[in-house]
Amino acid sequence: LLILTSLARLYGALSSISDATFSSSEYLFLALYTASGSSIPSFASFLAYLAPLAGLAMGFDAINRERSQGTLTRLISQPIHRDAVISAKFLAGALAILMLVFFEGVLVGGVGLLVIGVPPTGEEILRLVSYLLLTSFYTMLWLGLSMLFSVLCKHAATSALSVIAVWLFFAIFMGLLAGIIANGLFPTENATSMQTVMQN
Repeated sequence: LLILTSLARLYGALSSISDATFSSSEYLFLALYTASGSSIPSFASFLAYLAPLAGLAMGFDAINRERSQGTLTRLISQPIHRDAVISAKFLAGALAILMLVFFEGVLVGGVGLLVIGVPPTGEEILRLVSYLLLTSFYTMLWLGLSMLFSVLCKHAATSALSVIAVWLFFAIFMGLLAGIIANGLFPTENATSMQTVMQN
């Protein structure tokens, strides 16, 4: 699913890059990741929404599945610390997230390089690696949060619904709520100064 949607985003970016607006762009290679088509969002915005879901899917039943299957007591009875079990599950998920995000980034960059034929500069590669690392860490944050709910909730369905509710709040409703509060505190309808707009 991630590969197919990444290729669709790449198609939208390539169709947008072919316009005259990107013909004189300084960072043409990075436009593969930030440009969006007419109805297809960019790779960066797609990854911002879908990467947390990958982290949530990897960790929502990491601990309570062991508890419900009865294997957690056998695992803890071994001479290992309880923290080591959770840390190992997190590190395994973090490694999978790193491989997933970097594979997506290299796939889009490789196919885009074949199509546009413009190699990236050193600065573009540094920016791309930094972006992919920050995206990986952002996804790992959601992995850790989903594992926390997996520890706190007894059932996998409860932890999945709880962590998806938290993600929905921060992904959709937090921006709306912040806009309402900002407009209430610093209204910009009749703003005459730039300071009011900046405060908003």
